[in-house]
Amino acid sequence: GPPISVPQESSSQIASTPKLSPKPLNFDDAPAAMPESFNSNPLPEPRMTLTTPVDINSPKQQTPQIATKTTVAPKLKLLAIHEVQAGDNFWMIAKRYYEAGKYGVALEEYNKSRIPDPKKIRPGMKVLVPQLAELQQSMPQLAPIVKEEEKSLPAGFFQDANGQPMYRVGESDTLSKIAQEHLGRATRWTEIQGLNPDLLKDLNQMKPGLVIKLPQDASNAKIASDNDDFFR
Repeated sequence: GPPISVPQESSSQIASTPKLSPKPLNFDDAPAAMPESFNSNPLPEPRMTLTTPVDINSPKQQTPQIATKTTVAPKLKLLAIHEVQAGDNFWMIAKRYYEAGKYGVALEEYNKSRIPDPKKIRPGMKVLVPQLAELQQSMPQLAPIVKEEEKSLPAGFFQDANGQPMYRVGESDTLSKIAQEHLGRATRWTEIQGLNPDLLKDLNQMKPGLVIKLPQDASNAKIASDNDDFFR
């Protein structure tokens, strides 16, 4: 087809086209101060916080562990758990299990947490009866341990090297019985106690093997009495 001609701008048209030039900045036109709204709530100044690095492997930085101690209740060495019957008391219970009522006071103290008042012991209550060795270890003042050498010596009346009447206490002895047999009257037991104030502070603690003084008129010959069976 016929060639297409593109109209060209004339030089007069190019010259008449306005040229845009940037407007120079005039700093004199800038406000002298920032608006008040910008200064009323100034931004806080940034602060730098220095932190010390923590070594997690250091023993000082580790969280301390609290050691817990487990308390194990001691195992009781019981001979029996006695159920109280009508008419029972600690003396009778000790007599039944230890064949000696003198351990009744120690047995009473051993069960203090269970039966605070021994006078209020009632049928159906439970009394812990430990083995004798356990009772003696727990209550050494009330149930003292008798040494083997003391057990081997015979109980009864004797005189020391100076001729002083003496008496070695036996398993079933009481001061009244000793006074009756060797002084003639059971009521003279107070004289025996007076001669042995340190040894006989508590008559319940008079243990077998204990050696005590007797009055000078004490006799080795047992004096019979109508009430002799009462003291046996």
